[in-house]
Amino acid sequence: METATGEITLKPFRSGDCRQILDLYERAFPADERRPIGEFCDLVATDTVSLRAIFVDNLFAGFITMWHFGKFSYIEHFALDPEQRGRGIGSRVLGMLSGLLARPVVLEAEPPSLSPLAARRIEFYHRNGFDIISTDYVQPPYGPGLNPVNLYLLATEPLNADEVASELKKQVYKI
Repeated sequence: METATGEITLKPFRSGDCRQILDLYERAFPADERRPIGEFCDLVATDTVSLRAIFVDNLFAGFITMWHFGKFSYIEHFALDPEQRGRGIGSRVLGMLSGLLARPVVLEAEPPSLSPLAARRIEFYHRNGFDIISTDYVQPPYGPGLNPVNLYLLATEPLNADEVASELKKQVYKI
């Protein structure tokens, strides 16, 4: 594994980063695991969600979207350009976030049985301090014509999975 030795910065969303972020968003996530593009753009233009573009030595490398609730923060989407993966950037970004956030962090991930990539992703999150809090979680559909998705819920601290799922459904998925 090649290690990223450059400076990693998390920059607040700027409209100039939009095309790169949207291109990666569409490549990195299947349709059922992402918002329609218009809704995504409208959401990140508000104070509800923080979107950070990830840069390594001032070159775009990825993005992360987060919601902040009273008891936890939620990473909705986290993607690195495929050419940047395997260099330690993702671990460094998660480390930067844990230093900035004064609360547990929650995210969703595909079950490891789905594919070798999904299994590696779960291992990556384990190495970075996340533990599975639910294997029975279903992500509601992002919109009409999209399907619910069976996912795992992971968190950096023990949390009640039912309470987390309820908060996500209410705040993120509006159901």
